[in-house]
Amino acid sequence: MFPTGKKLNFFTILLMMAALILVGCDGGNGGDGNNDDNDNVNNLDGNFGNNGIVVVDENDAFSPEIPDAQQEFINQQRRQQRIDEQREQDFINRISPKTRKALDQVFGSTTRAANDELGLAISFNAAGDRIIAVGTSERLVGIPQLIFVQMLADGSLDVAFDGDGFLFVNLGNTVDVFDVVVEADGDIVACGSIDNGNLDVLAIRVSSAGVVDAAFGNQGNGTFQFDGLAANNNATAVAVDLDSAENIILTMNDTTANNASALRLDTTGNLDATFGVGGVASTDVNNTNPADGIADANDNVVIVGLQGANAFLFRFLNNGTADNNFGDNAGLKTIGNVRFTAVTEDGDNDLVVTGSNADINQVLVQRFLGVADGNGNAAGDEDPNFNNGDAQVFTASVGGDPQQGLDVFINADNDIVVVGSSTVAADNRGFISKVNDNGSVDTALFFESLGLIANDDDVINEALQKGVFDANNNRIVAVGAAEDAGNDDFDMVVIGVAD
Repeated sequence: MFPTGKKLNFFTILLMMAALILVGCDGGNGGDGNNDDNDNVNNLDGNFGNNGIVVVDENDAFSPEIPDAQQEFINQQRRQQRIDEQREQDFINRISPKTRKALDQVFGSTTRAANDELGLAISFNAAGDRIIAVGTSERLVGIPQLIFVQMLADGSLDVAFDGDGFLFVNLGNTVDVFDVVVEADGDIVACGSIDNGNLDVLAIRVSSAGVVDAAFGNQGNGTFQFDGLAANNNATAVAVDLDSAENIILTMNDTTANNASALRLDTTGNLDATFGVGGVASTDVNNTNPADGIADANDNVVIVGLQGANAFLFRFLNNGTADNNFGDNAGLKTIGNVRFTAVTEDGDNDLVVTGSNADINQVLVQRFLGVADGNGNAAGDEDPNFNNGDAQVFTASVGGDPQQGLDVFINADNDIVVVGSSTVAADNRGFISKVNDNGSVDTALFFESLGLIANDDDVINEALQKGVFDANNNRIVAVGAAEDAGNDDFDMVVIGVAD
């Protein structure tokens, strides 16, 4: 699961699939205080895309067939293509020291220009040979629609997916997307919200060939939709995961009820009546703002987010009731004056969270026991083997304020990888940092997204949003976006970084 202060504030992001950018560059400050491009910075993986970053030109991806009679238009397109190619080469050749304005959903603007695109979620299939990125786009219709992009592991588009690697899905109303997961057979399940007058939970399933599964869900169009805990509530699915039986777990943020809640769908995309009440599990803990959730190794559901000024973890048992053996109070664990934005489970079945300190100017990583350790520490307690039982709070090498971790996942060595965002003087920097299994910060892995769009004064935003570990290639793959102010346009960015 990946994952965003990303999910703490929800707004509709108008996206267009203009490019998947893979450009070669090193990070800036390597964590040693020197702006020397290479010190302690892991290079982009040259075996992924174009020197570590992939660009799919908008015209190549989306242009309709043009009649021969429109030769002048063709010529204009070709001229524009040459301009685009030159700009892409400029991106590759130059590295910008500028920082970029925040794009994540906590820091960013609540509006986007028409025809923008932003990478919001990413996942791998079970075999590790397909990468799936999801977002929304206004490209084909006047309202945001879903877009799915499927790539091969090297970052090239998978043309077996809807013929060109892209799939647009128009559901008739404004949609937003927050997370994606891939089932064992390659089918893709994405979640978010749809505006049916009020925001409703949305889940949709698409096959590995790029076809919407019309038999999935409760709407007859391949989607599951849900009002929330009461009719006319505003509700969003902020995370999706699979349990061991491939039931679909949705973490729900019901902004009307403000209760941490989870839904479990069976493999057909309908509520599983054996979970909670009619497929819905909800806490009695009020004033919660869920940000992320997972199904753990025992099919329990763990949710993290904010409760007022505090961060919280909550665990449901796999039947949808509160786990009274977890945390301080009937399944609830609260930590004062910090923010949790994402959660994952490590190889020891402990729970790892990321976020920020209360001032949102440092990245936070903390680990909690998934089970009692036999030494007097209960499930939900701080892990004494991680940074002496304390949170690891650090300033990412890119600097900036605010900054926070937006997603967290585990690599092959059980180390913790954080994807996040930082802001300096209204400009954004994305970063990837690593925290060792013992809780110390690993200065050998710092990647800055600065320079993905290089030395171009029109480019005013760069960000990374979510990530995943590619075990087959020992590579970190992250998704985000960059904005070209001159074209008033966001481009989806997918990068590969060698671990």
